[in-house]
Amino acid sequence: MSGDLERRYRRALRLLPGYYRQQWQEDMVAAFLEGSLTGDPEEDELITEYGRPSLPELASVAALATRLYLGGAGAPRRYFTRGQAVRDAVLVVTLARATQALGSFAVLAWEHRLFGLPAPPAPLMAGSWDGIWAATWYVVGYAWIVAYIALVLGYYRTAQVSAVLAIGPDLVYLLHYPGWWTWWALFDLVPVLAMAAFHADAPPVTRRRWLPALPVGFVLVAVPVIALQASGDASWLNRPGLYCILVTIACLAHALTAGSRRSAGSGEWPLALIVLAAAAGSYQIVGLVDDPHLPAAGVTELLVLAVAVVADGHSVIASWKPLDLRQLARLAALLGLAAGVIALAAAGRMNSAVTLGSPKPRPSQAASAIIVQPMVSRPRTPAGGCLAGYAQIPVPGLDDSGLCFRPDGTPATFTSAEVTWDPLDSGYQFTFTLPASEAAALKAVTTTAYDSQGFIGFTVGGKIWELSRVSTPLADGQIAIQIPDKNTALQLQRILVPPA
Repeated sequence: MSGDLERRYRRALRLLPGYYRQQWQEDMVAAFLEGSLTGDPEEDELITEYGRPSLPELASVAALATRLYLGGAGAPRRYFTRGQAVRDAVLVVTLARATQALGSFAVLAWEHRLFGLPAPPAPLMAGSWDGIWAATWYVVGYAWIVAYIALVLGYYRTAQVSAVLAIGPDLVYLLHYPGWWTWWALFDLVPVLAMAAFHADAPPVTRRRWLPALPVGFVLVAVPVIALQASGDASWLNRPGLYCILVTIACLAHALTAGSRRSAGSGEWPLALIVLAAAAGSYQIVGLVDDPHLPAAGVTELLVLAVAVVADGHSVIASWKPLDLRQLARLAALLGLAAGVIALAAAGRMNSAVTLGSPKPRPSQAASAIIVQPMVSRPRTPAGGCLAGYAQIPVPGLDDSGLCFRPDGTPATFTSAEVTWDPLDSGYQFTFTLPASEAAALKAVTTTAYDSQGFIGFTVGGKIWELSRVSTPLADGQIAIQIPDKNTALQLQRILVPPA
């Protein structure tokens, strides 16, 4: 019996790779038809003529197609290589997120002076958050670490569930603060969907290679980034730029070793590096479009990435046959160009760290006074209100801390300060440098908050812009305010430095 239903099943099976259709298409169509027909001639005639594949049937075909295109053991070489490349890329991305989480935990330990650590410097404290979102991000970090370790150990379902839980808070945050949807889709959702490459037929991950990669990544990447942030000189390096640099280094390292027999392999790593380069480049492009802090340096890093990918691709071709002098010269030229552009990118980021809304990175005199007020907090009552004398205080980036606040002591007002602003991964940082004669007053007012284990509120232009828990008194004469989004940062900038 043939009809439109059979044609529709055959059309659905076009999702499958050709080699698999040639072997199994007839059997699959027969099985689908047999499951759809009832045995009643009249009813079967109607089903054959007007029936359609059900959604569960289409979903099963799509899942099978994904599993076959991202081939595992026993798949044709092309599909196996593609699957291994995607699995390697997913491992690298998950490793990057887990390493970032370890760095956040290290900063948290430093802020609370665990393990006998000294008090952290002010630039590092400026990037810290309090409240429900801060706690949520730490839980997300745990989820990425669990996802990475689960992938390496072969617990694929646990890894996929952990990754889904990890991207959920980002989605909730976007619903509260719209924007960056492209970022969430590309860099949260796509990697989680790509975890489908870890299916039952996928070969096990090499544990002795990937398990040590997490502590090594923490030492080689997270620790230097934390050191830069602590020094106050990290504005030239944002996360998209960091990822571009790391992928570039990986491409060049692979290009230099591709001639050896050990690295020639099946071609999975060149393809994985291309996927990672596309992801890092997209990350940089999205960052430049949504928030063009360092356009010259960002475009330069994209050029670096492109040159590195070309160099790596050339090395892959060269690994198939011996290199002649012309190929060696071309490879040397490409690698030399890549090295030169890397140096140019670093110089560009160091020298062209343009400020928000202003082409000049020099400090400006603040046009508005900064009021620093010690605060104490109490949880809300069971009914959701505040105790007498306390009030809820809306602060940019603090969605709902569940706390009520009241002033504690006399505020300090500073009418003279130099202000600079720099982009961060999670927003903007405004840094106020007070005259030396005002440093003692700042230390005194923040000591009051420190002694009560409370907060300090920073008011500019009649509005509280940040509430920060005091982990150490501010003794260096500097105040830092972090703003989570560009529009809010522009509002504060217009108050501090009005347009001419």
